Amino acid sequence: MTHVLDRYEEKLMGLPYPITLINAAEEVTHPKTGEVLGVTVPDAEELAAAVSLALCFMPFRLSGAEIRFVRRVMGMTGQELAAAVEMSPETLSRWENGKQEVGGWADKAIRMAAILRLQDRAPASSLRPEDIVSLRFGPRPTDTHPRIEVHRVRSERAGADSEIKGWDAEVLLAA
Repeated sequence: MTHVLDRYEEKLMGLPYPITLINAAEEVTHPKTGEVLGVTVPDAEELAAAVSLALCFMPFRLSGAEIRFVRRVMGMTGQELAAAVEMSPETLSRWENGKQEVGGWADKAIRMAAILRLQDRAPASSLRPEDIVSLRFGPRPTDTHPRIEVHRVRSERAGADSEIKGWDAEVLLAA
């Protein structure tokens, strides 16, 4: 038996903080004993693409772990991403490993590459790719991680059985 959990925190591909899934993860239980056997997350690849896109629209610079996450979701090696944004692989490695802070132009170039590569893999995302051009970075909150919430987007048709269109993600910033 399965039932959809209201909220479920998932650690994804090396991000240093959990992603919160809203009304999406399914808890699997034994039909006779009720014992929890596990939790499944539908369409994990699309989920990762939606989370990556949400990260691209955060109003502060990406951390090394976030850059690594986005690169992996894009399906690129460090060499490939470095070549795509015309930088040295050694510099990208220093960023991903937290040895050097990412510069503004390079951060935006990585985001733009990710948006171009991932927007079709997260078709239900409400983020508008053209908004990346006007994105301005402020100071990153210290000692806190962004809260990212994702949910399944359903078609406009009414009812619980309406068709699922995909994942949408949102970064929630501290007030």
